[in-house]
Amino acid sequence: MALKILAVLVLVALNGFFVAAEFALVKIRGTQLQPLVDEGQRRAKVAHYILNNLDAFLSAAQLGITLASLALGWIGEPIFETLLEPVFHWLAIESETAKSTISFGVGFSIITTLHIVVGEQAPKWLAIQKPLPTSLWVAYPMVWFYKLSYPLVVSLNWSAQMLLKSVGIEVASESHEHHSEEELRLLVASNKEQAKRSRLGRDIVMNALDLGNRIAR
Repeated sequence: MALKILAVLVLVALNGFFVAAEFALVKIRGTQLQPLVDEGQRRAKVAHYILNNLDAFLSAAQLGITLASLALGWIGEPIFETLLEPVFHWLAIESETAKSTISFGVGFSIITTLHIVVGEQAPKWLAIQKPLPTSLWVAYPMVWFYKLSYPLVVSLNWSAQMLLKSVGIEVASESHEHHSEEELRLLVASNKEQAKRSRLGRDIVMNALDLGNRIAR
């Protein structure tokens, strides 16, 4: 039983790791890593390599999330029937159907809460707020996992691409670093700190974005 509980905790942590990796690698920019690469930092070089092959590594992260989530449900929920046995005895519940139903409900609720809070939301916000240190931290493990899962990642990617092409959808790269005009407007408008420092600078950026919509006379 102790091993199963430990396995649940490990799987939640693994899920959180892959979620953090996915969001950090999407958030980080090559320009943030380049100074560290120039300094010769190995983790930065590995992270930069991942960024240059982002589609493949995002697929590996998504595979890791899926495997960890499936294993968590498979191992986690049955544990609670054993853990709740003393409670069933105290409440004089003898029906196996009732025991299974209650165990499933309790197990599903606890596992889902752990999965969402610890395995998804917390690592997601960590990666979004601190993409650089998170990217450096996940770099080596992601390369190792990608090498181990390479055949599966490639076959799944190919299958997904064939499915999209069969319905006439062009496959787009996830490694595109440029922001759209609308994204740039939102970034500039939402940057309150910048607005405090330089309203003129913000106006210049907004006017530059408007040039494409103006007609020359």
